[in-house]
Amino acid sequence: MLRIAIVDDEASIREGLGKIIRRESEQYEVAGTFSNGQEALEFARSEPLDIVITDIRMPLMDGLELIKELKAVKPETRCIIMSGFTDFEYARQALRYSAVDYLLKPINKKQLFELLQNLEEEKAARLGKNLQLRSGLLISYMKSSPSLCPKLPELALPLPYFAVIVIKGSDMDALRSSVGLLQRQPQHLFDAVDTGERLISLVSYYADPPRAEDTDRLTGALRQFPHPGVVLVGVSRGYSDPARLGQAFAEAKLACERGMYREEAWSCEAFDAAAAEAAAAEAEAGGLLAAAREALVPPIQVLNVQETLHTMERHLDELRRVRASQAALRQYCRSVLETAAAELPEWRKAFGEAAAVPGEEDGLERGLGKEPGPGSRPGRGSGAVPGPGSEPDPGRSSDPRSGSSSALGPGPSSAWNATAAAAPEVSPGSAGTLHSAGSGSLGSLAGSAGSAGSVGSASSVASTSASVSAPVSASAPAATSSSASAQTTASVREFALASSPASAPLSDSPSAPMGTPDSLDRKLEACLKFAEYKQLLIGIVGRTLQDIREKRLAQGGKSVEVVKRWIEEHYSEQAELSSLAGLVYLTPTYLSKLFKQETGMTITDYLIEIRIKRAKQLLADSSNLKIHEVGHEVGYPDPAYFNKLFKRMVGVTPNEYKRISHSKDAPPPSGEVKKDLLK
Repeated sequence: MLRIAIVDDEASIREGLGKIIRRESEQYEVAGTFSNGQEALEFARSEPLDIVITDIRMPLMDGLELIKELKAVKPETRCIIMSGFTDFEYARQALRYSAVDYLLKPINKKQLFELLQNLEEEKAARLGKNLQLRSGLLISYMKSSPSLCPKLPELALPLPYFAVIVIKGSDMDALRSSVGLLQRQPQHLFDAVDTGERLISLVSYYADPPRAEDTDRLTGALRQFPHPGVVLVGVSRGYSDPARLGQAFAEAKLACERGMYREEAWSCEAFDAAAAEAAAAEAEAGGLLAAAREALVPPIQVLNVQETLHTMERHLDELRRVRASQAALRQYCRSVLETAAAELPEWRKAFGEAAAVPGEEDGLERGLGKEPGPGSRPGRGSGAVPGPGSEPDPGRSSDPRSGSSSALGPGPSSAWNATAAAAPEVSPGSAGTLHSAGSGSLGSLAGSAGSAGSVGSASSVASTSASVSAPVSASAPAATSSSASAQTTASVREFALASSPASAPLSDSPSAPMGTPDSLDRKLEACLKFAEYKQLLIGIVGRTLQDIREKRLAQGGKSVEVVKRWIEEHYSEQAELSSLAGLVYLTPTYLSKLFKQETGMTITDYLIEIRIKRAKQLLADSSNLKIHEVGHEVGYPDPAYFNKLFKRMVGVTPNEYKRISHSKDAPPPSGEVKKDLLK
């Protein structure tokens, strides 16, 4: 739009010319008509003008003097001389003062509008070029800290002061269209800046420090346009230093985000003292975020969907109370995903390998049972993991720490208590692995057949895995050497490749794949109201956990058979519990509980039983093998420990068992020994 001023001492000429121009096009605005150059100059000092059409001969200040003064105060304003004089000297002098053209009276309309059209195109091209240059610099300044801005090219703003306005809405196309219409209105001077985010950034300019009513005029004008759905607007404080553009942008974004906690569809928030208080309140949210992982571990481990969602609701309600920023909400979402990925191998299938905990390898290779790498966190055993038929009732929720029923559902926590009572004993914070490396208490672990055994960390909470093999005495060579561990891992992989379909992952993918955490971030960021955000996050987590839970229930028996078959085929090897769990895509804690429920014995007891059976076969069938060779063959390199364990399990020493098996003249066995020989 061209803003035009007409200057002529004859009222009929200036008023008539004004009517002609107004009727021609809406793109031409006659900003004012004046009887002399002095009036026009005073108007031009305070109002934007694109073109001044002026007569030459006028009182107080003639047209040539007006052009000269305008060049000093408004160099971008173009001038057109009109006069009844045909003396070429006037034209030449006007051109020296930057008049665009020289029109003779009476004015030829065709000539006038051709000239105005050319000037309009020239203005559009000039503004487009200037805007392009300024927009590029605005983005750089908005994305840089104040200390880096002096290193950027100088940024000249149209007016001395500015404020940043950030807009998000359900219909971004409608908002962009409204912003485009506002830019055509000269009373609103601002730049729309594309920061590459799902929002609209406006830098609005002011001659004086902007007040609330100044920014309200722009946001109020935007509100007059129809916008379906929700619109969130945030306004920064006013600044004069372009180096503060980044700070203003951050303030406007924070103010915009806080609108998600308001009920109304249209929300306009200004960054002020209240926003500063919100930043302090987020310190409270920081403590919540730090504790969120520990609070979520127990219910996720046991796949108690109801308790997990109840815990998340408490966390989210606290975040709502402090009106946390989207950065804090995003951090909480990441914490939930990382906790689930650490405790549930199937979770990575739902969210991709990007859901793996930082510092962990790509996770269990599909069908290979690959162990987590150094620094990984296998599923911790801080709670019992229910198997089929003994999981907590989905309609109820219990607190694993207190045993009390939660607010989610009525009824006692008998399901949890029954599960916990049947589960192996677990050291707090341990990886839920079996003892390795002999000690005084370890001897009693395999002291009698059918012993439930003990589960936990043999040395410290930091221990993340231990051998499933039967313990050896303190004097025995270390059974879990790096080479033995590597050999075991390789055998698990080979077994997985040759295994039946029963060893396939329990959850190939949830019924509704969620994508990566980044894609979930984008979905959550698109939520414009907190209730929508909460519903989306809890819905996704709940559906995924329920899917894993149902498939574990369906696959439980097959998983135990796969592990039993591996032990029967590799009884002499050292087996990591995490490797066996990875073989069937379960957590170590869950596998231990499931195995005990299905077989009536622990994995350690089952391994001991298989080894002792094999030792009896070798003692009975291979007379040339020495006792220590038999022990080594079945996985017990320490002869003393092998003798002690064999006698405890069978009732006689290996040497006596061998003699009884091979001697026809030996006295008949009695009691448990006879029963054992008949097996």
